[in-house]
Amino acid sequence: MLGDKGCVVLAKDGRMLGAESKNARESKTASESKARESAPNVDSALPKNIWLDSAPNASPPESKVRESKNAESARPRIAVLADFDTTKRPRPHHIIALLKDIAEVFVIAREQSDESGAHCFAFPAPAENAATRSAKQKARITDLCQKGDFAPLIYTPNRAIISDILRALPRLDLLIVEDIALLPFACDYKREVLQADSITKESATKKAESTQTTTPKSTQSNALESTKPAESTKSRALDSATQKPAILDSTTPESALLDSALLDSVALDSATHPAPKIICDLREFYPLEYEDEAWQAGLGRFFTHLCARYLKEADLCLCVSEAICARYVRDFGIAPRLYLSLPPHLDSLHYKKLRNAAQKRQIRESTARRHAKYNIRHHAPKTKPIKARILYHGFISRDRDSLNLLRLARLLGDKYKLHCMVVCNDARFLRDFCARAKRQRNIRIIPPVPMSDIIAQSVGYDIGILTLQPNSFNNAHAMPNKLFEYIQSRLCVISTPIPSVRAFLRDFGAGRVASDFSAQSLARTIRAITCQRKCYNSAIDSATNPTARQSKCHQNTPRHKRVFRKSKSPLAYRQTLAQHFCKALSLESNRAKLHQILRELNIIP
Repeated sequence: MLGDKGCVVLAKDGRMLGAESKNARESKTASESKARESAPNVDSALPKNIWLDSAPNASPPESKVRESKNAESARPRIAVLADFDTTKRPRPHHIIALLKDIAEVFVIAREQSDESGAHCFAFPAPAENAATRSAKQKARITDLCQKGDFAPLIYTPNRAIISDILRALPRLDLLIVEDIALLPFACDYKREVLQADSITKESATKKAESTQTTTPKSTQSNALESTKPAESTKSRALDSATQKPAILDSTTPESALLDSALLDSVALDSATHPAPKIICDLREFYPLEYEDEAWQAGLGRFFTHLCARYLKEADLCLCVSEAICARYVRDFGIAPRLYLSLPPHLDSLHYKKLRNAAQKRQIRESTARRHAKYNIRHHAPKTKPIKARILYHGFISRDRDSLNLLRLARLLGDKYKLHCMVVCNDARFLRDFCARAKRQRNIRIIPPVPMSDIIAQSVGYDIGILTLQPNSFNNAHAMPNKLFEYIQSRLCVISTPIPSVRAFLRDFGAGRVASDFSAQSLARTIRAITCQRKCYNSAIDSATNPTARQSKCHQNTPRHKRVFRKSKSPLAYRQTLAQHFCKALSLESNRAKLHQILRELNIIP
């Protein structure tokens, strides 16, 4: 129905155009553009605001069409709703990567880029956001929240097209909501489908009763009508789906709310595709996204309303940490399931190649800097050896106390190198952070890399650091993506003692936790762990190497006993937990968990 899989973006006039690069669109001639705009919609199965660039080729053989329809009907249809570009967020991007192998995936997201293997639709960003809102706009939002009038905050103008896209798609089996503000759209879609199912069943029952009393001639006529191609019925249903839904009223009969074409479409797919299910991915505890009084008096009430009103309509909720799961149970009576944000697995062979390449690159860079400093090519004085290369990658902000990184680098001194690969939505804070970092010799700001390259880029370091502060509920109980990315890169993790990460490191032994949240405590922990770094890295590396597991993890030689005895913390070398360490904390583990969830919801057999 959608042709080649790709991304559909919004044009200025509200139409959605087929996926193509910006340069390709600019290179098209004016005559071709004029011809395309004047042409009618070449695919009658699409709603009027979805256009194709050219007419489809000659119709394929009927046998090929039948095989294609059978294959599509056998695969479940899953839509992912997000209020951000999923290609820039690890968690939803990895979920889509797991789904596209077993289902036909539709991604409906704000300013969405192309997701390989999925049909992508983009809706525009809002006219203003938290950083650009005026005082008058903020006051209006607060007033709406205090009055309990939340509809204007849910059904914003930029999201108006979401419902139209959902109705234009084939009947969906599952909707995965990645932002709770979009959960009402999924619930509305589910209610519409259930109402259509109910009306279709009633009309089918009445039709069967009337058929029994009709003459043979009318029976033959009905039989002929039932043999008409189902595709035309489905096309009419999709064409009419662009109309806005009627507002439900207790005095309005249900049969007047949904047109006959939509009912025909529901009847066509209801046998093979039952009522759609909803999964809501709760990446944080939304009512406490911010904890200041002003936010709690306004948007805090809005998110509390979303959780209280709509979470109970979801068939399943996922959550990032056990503490946040427990908070949703306590406050809203739902039981989310723990689903960690695990990255793809990096096997030992690939890791060793990346590690060797990184070490050679570091030697070349060190030699080049030394020669440039002394302006000679040979016999440059040797610099002091670096004890550890430390990496921090991810988001920085004032509420995360990211300036702690600068204090840490100053305390460690020149024997330790701290590289920061940072992103920030506050331009002023980012400029201030970078300006302060330039004044310190042992800290370096490196440019961000694509999400798929983060693990490979991190392999050349020794320690990955987490500096979260317990200044909010969500920060105190977070399980950051970078924690698992550090582990896949075979880095020793050093973290502040936030409860969720502390419990994780205690169980898996992948690093050490500082005694408190100060930069001094982090520096002491790093100095103490430096001599044990190789022990940590070899423990993690042995998890994906069967030979290493047998030779290192299962040998109980006195030498290994001495290593364990020298390690003052059980985090240093957990022999039994290291056996399946990286594999158990990778995307492969989430694949099995996600398939089990889909089986429980009867999405896949």
